[in-house]
Amino acid sequence: MRFLEKDLSGYCAAVFEKVGLPPEDAQVFAGSLVGSEMRGVSSHGITRLKAYADRIRRGEINAKGKAFIAKESDSALLVDGNNGPGVVAAMDTMHFCMERAAKSGACFAAINNTSHYAAGWYFVMQASKNGMAGFAVCNADPLVVPHGGTIPMLGTNPVSIAIPAGRNPDLVLDMATSVVAMGKVELYAKLGKEIPEGWVVDKDGQPTTNPADILKCALLPFGGPKGYGISLLIDVICSSLSGAKNGRQITSIFSSDDPNGYRNIGVFMGVIDISKFVDIETFKDRVDSIYEEFKKTPPVKGVESVMLPGEIEHRNHERSRNDGIELSVPIISELRDLAKQYGILDPFAE
Repeated sequence: MRFLEKDLSGYCAAVFEKVGLPPEDAQVFAGSLVGSEMRGVSSHGITRLKAYADRIRRGEINAKGKAFIAKESDSALLVDGNNGPGVVAAMDTMHFCMERAAKSGACFAAINNTSHYAAGWYFVMQASKNGMAGFAVCNADPLVVPHGGTIPMLGTNPVSIAIPAGRNPDLVLDMATSVVAMGKVELYAKLGKEIPEGWVVDKDGQPTTNPADILKCALLPFGGPKGYGISLLIDVICSSLSGAKNGRQITSIFSSDDPNGYRNIGVFMGVIDISKFVDIETFKDRVDSIYEEFKKTPPVKGVESVMLPGEIEHRNHERSRNDGIELSVPIISELRDLAKQYGILDPFAE
């Protein structure tokens, strides 16, 4: 079944308001989840709504917590997330960085006392939409084995970068440093689908495709030792700069066993004001030229064309905007249960 963006956004925001978020924060959070669905990144979409709402309802995320600047210079910030929703803290911090980058040329921030910030594209694209380059990394609870290891030691530790273009969609890289995000594995398990080979290993470090192993499996780093190295350095910079927890200390988004209820994830993000280096239209023209050069690359047999970072997601977004957002039956059932639980209008009734 397909649904309109405004209906899903209104539904998600209503759930977040029911568990205590201020309306403006509920809208920001809803925009992340629905936007991810529209971009075809369902692992970070509405399937996560229940987990986020449960944590806020139980007090494991401070519904009224607003991020604030704890330490600052012209181009560097330490932000305290005040244990509020990670999506809201990261969005506020991106705007802090953009304001300062417009004056100093660049600004980077480390965030502590925050929670899972969902999808990184949501924040870095705030920068690219405003003629700036955006960057974000964060650490997470241990779901990924180090190269050659059997015990999860690292989070999926994603990296997100957005660069503005002109005639073409912005270049947007948003990727986990694991082969896939755990959300994709969880989604496969929720749908009862076999997990693709090469995604996960079981408790003994052996490959598995069984969705029943979801509670015991661990993810593999992308590219073997290369992905492992990048993930480790992200964990180090996110925890050590901000004073947040490292990956081994962070509990699962589905856990209710956090000390004091708070996860204290670490984030590092920043913005570069392109106009301080070159006229923004000149920069966009250069990016467009590179973009179009790659689009002219002859594709291999069976491939429509060479794709650039963010291009598939942009196409998905436009399709969702025109045709509606498709949700699976299991996800619709879960959302209907949430509507009953919180006493809100059910937009999923047939």
